[in-house]
Amino acid sequence: MVEQGAGRLIFVDIPQGRLMQADLRKPGPATEITRIGMSLGAVAPPRGALHCWGPRHGVRTVVEGLTLPNGLGWSPDDSVFYLADSMRRVVLAADFDVRTGALGTLRELIRIGGGLPDGLCVDEDGCLWLAVWGAAEVRRYDPRGRHLATVRFPVSQPSSCAFGADGVLYVTSALEGTDAAREPLAGSVFAVEAGVRGVPAGIFEV
Repeated sequence: MVEQGAGRLIFVDIPQGRLMQADLRKPGPATEITRIGMSLGAVAPPRGALHCWGPRHGVRTVVEGLTLPNGLGWSPDDSVFYLADSMRRVVLAADFDVRTGALGTLRELIRIGGGLPDGLCVDEDGCLWLAVWGAAEVRRYDPRGRHLATVRFPVSQPSSCAFGADGVLYVTSALEGTDAAREPLAGSVFAVEAGVRGVPAGIFEV
């Protein structure tokens, strides 16, 4: 459930799952609103869903039957949408029409081994940076899903990543379920000089 009020978005948990991620994409020339993508997580049975929300048309469900939908992102030209479905261990991709918000059929782009795909972001070259929970890694993939590089961390549960305006890749990690003696830096935020800048974030108009 999403509610607009007092100039802010309010996210609330519901019994069937929880709101996991939100992301913005800038509008096209014929679009009056900026759209937001949200993933609702419910691991088993697969009741996770992808929703689109805008102040003009409200909430609409775009995709159902996901396990734990997680990281969201768009290609630099907004023509491709990316979504990590964690418990299926895949990153999905679909054609996207920024003018209408129409989403094409999701297809498997990347299958993950040795961990779970979590949060992601996209750089200006169109490559995906993917936090891999349980693998102590953030991996970079090209737009075709080919593995290009791996950044290792001293924590087992990197949870998401995002580019700052300074061009630095910031990586979050989770503390829950870790052993403080083995992973004293679990729960920290790390900064990585990635050598590339990120795709600018969208702005949501309320």
